[in-house]
Amino acid sequence: MNTASFRAIDELIRSPAQPGVVSSEAASAGEQAKDPVWIDLTALNRSTFSVVQEQYGLPPEVMTYFLLRYQSTKLIHAGPALFLVTFLAIPSPRHLFTMRELKICVTPTLVVTLYGPSGRARPDLARVLPLPKLSGGKIGQFLCGLLEGVTGSYEAIVKTVTERRLDEVTREDTHQWRRRVEKLVHFLRDEQILLGNIAREGSKLLSAEESRSLSRLGERVGVFARVAWDITRLKKGEKVTLESTLAGKGDGDT
Repeated sequence: MNTASFRAIDELIRSPAQPGVVSSEAASAGEQAKDPVWIDLTALNRSTFSVVQEQYGLPPEVMTYFLLRYQSTKLIHAGPALFLVTFLAIPSPRHLFTMRELKICVTPTLVVTLYGPSGRARPDLARVLPLPKLSGGKIGQFLCGLLEGVTGSYEAIVKTVTERRLDEVTREDTHQWRRRVEKLVHFLRDEQILLGNIAREGSKLLSAEESRSLSRLGERVGVFARVAWDITRLKKGEKVTLESTLAGKGDGDT
């Protein structure tokens, strides 16, 4: 298990003695300063996860949540922790996009992430998502930044969809393409609900402004869903752009 831990604002801590495990010295320093820590898990098993669990006081049930596989977004309360599952949209030349699971556990002082397909080796989250800093030691801002990056992955796919010219592909390809876009719409609507639920239920972790920020983000995802759905109903020769829709209807108009 490789972990990347930020102490104070954005100081990266890695354990030289035990690669992949946050050192006890780093944990103690973080506890003394009460600075938030981010740990990115790139592999997962019970023995190594227990180190993180014990040092940072995660509820035991969170281990089970990280081990499970999910087909849709989730939001679970676990004592002081909030566990959520979302999905990044990754461009695919053959299938338009693929969805990659991202699990996030948040406490008032800790963020733990696990990204990617099941298996022993997982990609480093920092390589696929623009990561925010733990600016001013605010967990809520970091969570908002993570979810904004997830939203950005959807926006990129929707923009690709709007640029597709249906009059240049065969009827069979068009049918398959529409089915993929409809699947994207399903994911977008799930994500909109998830963001709204976090904004409402994450009061222990989020400030009022951070909750409003997530609500606005959910509204934006709702616009993406509507644009993608409208595109599946376009006739050949018709076209719509994401930019014009956002400009004309506004992020908050869902």
